Amino acid sequence: MKLISFQIALAFCTLSCIATGQNTITLSFTGMDRSNYAKTDTIKIHNTVRNCDTTLFWPDTVLSVTVGIRDLTMVKEDLQVFQNVPNPVRENTSISVYLPLSGNVDVNVSRLSGGLVSSFNRQLKKGFHTFLFSPGSAETYVFTAICQSGMKSIKIVALPVAASPVCRLEYRGIENGPSVMKPSGTTDKFFFASGDELQFTGITDKYVAIINSVPHTDTLYRFDFTHFDFPCSRVTTVTYMGQTYHTVQAGSQCWLRENLNAGREIDSTQIPSNNHSIEKYCYNDDKNYCMVYGGLYTWNEMMQYATAEGARGICPAGWHIPADAEWITLTDELGSIKVAGGKMKEIDFDHWAHPNTGADNSSGFTALPGGYRLGRDSQDIYMYAHFWSSTPVGNQAGARALSSQTAEVSPLPETTNLGFSVRCIRDSQ
Repeated sequence: MKLISFQIALAFCTLSCIATGQNTITLSFTGMDRSNYAKTDTIKIHNTVRNCDTTLFWPDTVLSVTVGIRDLTMVKEDLQVFQNVPNPVRENTSISVYLPLSGNVDVNVSRLSGGLVSSFNRQLKKGFHTFLFSPGSAETYVFTAICQSGMKSIKIVALPVAASPVCRLEYRGIENGPSVMKPSGTTDKFFFASGDELQFTGITDKYVAIINSVPHTDTLYRFDFTHFDFPCSRVTTVTYMGQTYHTVQAGSQCWLRENLNAGREIDSTQIPSNNHSIEKYCYNDDKNYCMVYGGLYTWNEMMQYATAEGARGICPAGWHIPADAEWITLTDELGSIKVAGGKMKEIDFDHWAHPNTGADNSSGFTALPGGYRLGRDSQDIYMYAHFWSSTPVGNQAGARALSSQTAEVSPLPETTNLGFSVRCIRDSQ
C-alpha cells in the first residue's frame, strides 16, 4: 500500500456554525502526488451526526450551507431534480425527477458552454420519473426540467471514454417509490452545528483518502491519498486477446483486477454455442459497457463447455475460473462474507449507485457492477456485480453477488443460462 501526500490546494468550503450568532469557519484541503499537481475530481462531505451530506465536483469546489437546522424528513411538494448517478459519468447516468402534479413536462440538456443537445416533452403523471443520459463528449452539461410548478436544474460532469457514445436522452418511465438520489442544490440539505463530526472523502481517479474531524475553527486538512494497487509479485499485467489486465494480490490469491472482456460480441437475439470461439454479451448490446464492465457470459460458454470445477474456460493460459472454495478463501481472508463485499467494491459512485455501502476497496479487487443478462434483457447495472464460479450445483452453478446496498458477498446457485461477469484467478505455482 503506497501513501501519497498532496501539497496542492484542492478545494475551499465554508460551513456555517449555529453555536452563537453568525459564526463562520472555513475548511480547506491540500495534497500532493510526488510533488506533482493532481486534480481531485470529488470531495464528499458527510455530517455523521445528522446523516446529511454534500459533494464538491471539480472545478465547482465552493460550498456555502444554510445556517440552522431544518427537518430533514420534510418532503417538499414542488418540482425536484435529483443529482444523477453516477456523477461524474463516463457512459450513461440516471436522473430522477419528482413531479408534484400531473401535466406537461419539458426536459432540456445543454452544454454548460452553450448549445442544446437533447430535449423531451410529454404529459406525465405525478410521481418520480427516471431519465437516462449518455454524454457525447467530456464536458459539463446542464439538465433542466420545466413544469407548471417551476424549473429545476442540475449539472452533469462527463469524463472521457475510449469510444465516445452518441449523446442522447432517454425517458425510462415512472418509479413506484421515492428516489434514493440526492436532490439538486444539496447545500440546502446539508447542515452543521458546533460539535458535529464531519467525514471528508477526497477522490482522484484511483486515489482515495478519508478524514474524520470535529471542526471548531478555520482548519487546513491534508489528504494522504491511498492508491489501492497491490499487483501480484511475479506477474503485474496480463495481455490476452488484445487487452491488458492488471493483477491484484488479494490475500493469498492472485486475481485479475478487471472483469474479463474476451471474445466476440453477440447480440441479445443470439445464443452462444460450442463452436470453439468465445462469445460474450454486452449490457444492452452496447460495446461501450463491455469496455468498462467487461463481457457477460453464460456459465457453459465461460467454462468452454467443460464441467469440472477449476477449468481454465475463457481465462488466459495459467489462469482459471475460480471454484466456490476459492471464493470462500477470498471472503474469509477479507473478514467474512458480511464485510468482504465492501472491501472488494470500487469506491464512490463513478460506477456504483448510491449508497455503495461499505465500499473501501481495501483489497484492491475493484469490483464493478456490470449487472446481468436474463433472456434478452439486461438488468441492474450500477446496482449489482455477479461473478460466476466454476463449481456446478446440480442443474445450476455457483456464483457470488455484490450489491450497492450492502457490504456483504452473497453466495448463491444460479441458472447457467444467465449472463454474469467473470474474474480469473491464477493457477497454483
